[in-house]
Amino acid sequence: MLRGLCGFAWYGSNPPPPPSIIERLREASSKTLLDLILPSNVQVNPCPLPRLTSLAFLQRHHSRRPITEDSTAAATNAIRALIATHASTLRSLCVYGDLLSDSSALDVSAFQHLTELSIINPRTLPDLTAIFEQCTAIRAFTLCDKARYDGQEDVSYAHWSNDEFVGVLRAHPTAFPHLAAFKLMGAWFWADQMEAVAAFLRGRKGLRRLDLMNDKWTRWDGDGIIDDLCPVLEILHGLPRLEVFGFDMRGVQLTQDDMRCLEMCIPGSVTALAVTVFAESSKAQAEDWRRFITGLDSLRYLHILSVYGQERGDIEDVLSGSPLPFLELFGYNQDMHWACHENNSDAGTVELGERWPYSRVQFRTRDDLGCEDWEWLLRHHGEDNEDIFWIWGR
Repeated sequence: MLRGLCGFAWYGSNPPPPPSIIERLREASSKTLLDLILPSNVQVNPCPLPRLTSLAFLQRHHSRRPITEDSTAAATNAIRALIATHASTLRSLCVYGDLLSDSSALDVSAFQHLTELSIINPRTLPDLTAIFEQCTAIRAFTLCDKARYDGQEDVSYAHWSNDEFVGVLRAHPTAFPHLAAFKLMGAWFWADQMEAVAAFLRGRKGLRRLDLMNDKWTRWDGDGIIDDLCPVLEILHGLPRLEVFGFDMRGVQLTQDDMRCLEMCIPGSVTALAVTVFAESSKAQAEDWRRFITGLDSLRYLHILSVYGQERGDIEDVLSGSPLPFLELFGYNQDMHWACHENNSDAGTVELGERWPYSRVQFRTRDDLGCEDWEWLLRHHGEDNEDIFWIWGR
């Protein structure tokens, strides 16, 4: 059992994997195991796995089980020991909560070969200064904080400061020189803080993937729906390799001017696009969506997420009546469809196939989507205690 595995994943925290799981994997697959995914509160015995290159600790799809503070501390210490044991071989590390926040337990300098780092829903940031200065091989960086506002976490707990994160960006403008993917979700980033994010990303010649979701609900107070996003939109044409882009728009009303701005700023070379719309109403017409979408003539995957669902009919009309020869996959909220071309008289227009089963959408994998770029674009959306469950949920 478990012999010769290249990867092992245990999704969900109830029932938990036994503490001896790592030892069993070492006994059966020590020469082959490369990838390991476990729940974020698992208690493990930190045995070495000499070929392990990818390690993730997740709390996905609202999976929860009652735990005591003592058991949480024991699990955290065990996980930190496991991470430290494999620091020199890891290329990819994803942690949930505050697993990296104890600098005394983890030596950042040991992660010199790390190329992908994801920090999900932390209450306290790790030593980002050390990470930005010493982890020079990082190509993909994710900071996702969706736990503050989902109504399930205790919001009286202190959380990390946006100023702290932005201060690190400003102090290290050339960090991660090989950066190819950047995902920032959650927290409330003000306009000047988004300018700092844009400044950090400006001119990144190798950046292929970018996903930004800013939970600044004060955009309901009269700011334009894309005002906070403008500093990032303005740098997109200076990112020559950008192909994968996700963003959100929040405000009272989506306007035709907003659509024109998107049309002008988002490069036509984008192959995968995810747009999240939080608006009470929309003045955007079908023609505005048509101009925007058809201008992205390299698009292979399009996903629209909308609270009120006002755009669906317009967008589906665009897909069925406009030439989008490369579109392969379309999503609207929790509905996803393969795009078909062969049955149309006009080979460029799109016909939507059958809707995916909801379980496939919710527990999607790279194999389901057929493209690593697309899985990355949707990663941490609709999971990890995301506060937009009314978009993704049933």
